[in-house]
Amino acid sequence: MNTSAGSVNQADESEEAGEAGAGPSGDAGLPRTAEPPGHGGPAAPDWAAFAERYWEREPVVLPAGVRAEAAEWFRLAVTASAPFRSGTRLGAVPDVRFDTAEGRLRSPGPLLPDAGDGAVAGYRERVRGELAGSGWQLTVTHPLVLDFGLWSSTRGLVTGLWDRVGRPSLPLTVELTVGDGYGRPARSGSPAVLTWVLDGALALRAAGTGPGRQALRAGPGELVYRPAGAPYTEHSTGGCLAVSLVLPDVEAAAAVSVEQVVTDLVQREPEFGGRTPYLPFPAPAGADGRVQDTGPVREGATALLRVLGGPGPERALRRRWAACRSAAGLEPVPPPRQAVDFGDGWRVRPVAEIEVVPDGEGGALWAVNGHALPISGAAADRVRAELTARRGGTVTVEDLGRAAGLPGGSAALRSLVGTLHRMRAVDLTEGGGTR
Repeated sequence: MNTSAGSVNQADESEEAGEAGAGPSGDAGLPRTAEPPGHGGPAAPDWAAFAERYWEREPVVLPAGVRAEAAEWFRLAVTASAPFRSGTRLGAVPDVRFDTAEGRLRSPGPLLPDAGDGAVAGYRERVRGELAGSGWQLTVTHPLVLDFGLWSSTRGLVTGLWDRVGRPSLPLTVELTVGDGYGRPARSGSPAVLTWVLDGALALRAAGTGPGRQALRAGPGELVYRPAGAPYTEHSTGGCLAVSLVLPDVEAAAAVSVEQVVTDLVQREPEFGGRTPYLPFPAPAGADGRVQDTGPVREGATALLRVLGGPGPERALRRRWAACRSAAGLEPVPPPRQAVDFGDGWRVRPVAEIEVVPDGEGGALWAVNGHALPISGAAADRVRAELTARRGGTVTVEDLGRAAGLPGGSAALRSLVGTLHRMRAVDLTEGGGTR
């Protein structure tokens, strides 16, 4: 929010919010009040003791505390599976795959869960009958993009661990699996994995030799941790419903992240216009066999060097880092809410911390729930301070303007509050003639 300009940079906000939210396009219908916090997320063990004794040291199975609500996660699997009934959807988020002992099914169709199964036990029995007892596993990758409540509760869970071992600067991979009698090979690259078993049982066997490579077995309400470099095969039984967080290989994932940022910036340069710098085919060559027309490649190299010499990559990576940090690594995040035109008398409830990251001279990034918003101006800082002071209570848009020293009816303020509502930093209240 730049008060001197009297407006909010909505284009930057939309770009950043859209980059983090790779799911459906916002909530349907009119805005609603506080969304349910999602009580069905995995439960947390004693993170302090876990970090001190096991983190990056040895595999372990621990009681995670209160048993999570498997029904919520199974409903999420049903929702994610619905678009895949007609076959594989390339590049979709979330992604749904169905594996059997004979291999992956391209079109699992009726083998995917649906509302008629009722619960994971009903789904297990139905698929067991259709496959005549053969082993199988359903895997939903990045399911939390569909459910802000479960995403938020899971983020709250892992934040307790990151506060002790450091927050991830790159996205994790979240997997929701349902399996019965299925043996999964050791994961490629042997990444670190945290797995909460919500129903059924999961047995793990060391795929290599060395210290700490004991067999592991986890049941409902237990957490399995495998540090990086400890490959394990997995065997699910009893319709095992589990949620896994797979930590990235930092070096490999960082290189991909930087490449994506630079590629995106280069493709915005005027030389490209959305084109890919291919050489003509067949390439015209001179008598000596050299390619004569290298214009597209030269232009591409020029654009690349110009981008690398400017501030764009650093700023874009900073925005990605801020968004990832506020998401606790759980990206992609649920999409922002629908935009709403706020009035001065509307009352909001601050519900999320706004993390601030410096972003160049006089500027900053506000990061909330995995979305990053470029912002500037002292008035914006006063708005954030007032929202922080009102946590646990409510405040009207007019009160925020008064605290920020802005005139009544400020379009910039209403736009900022609307953006914060989209990012779920504030909720609308009900009753009292306000919204």
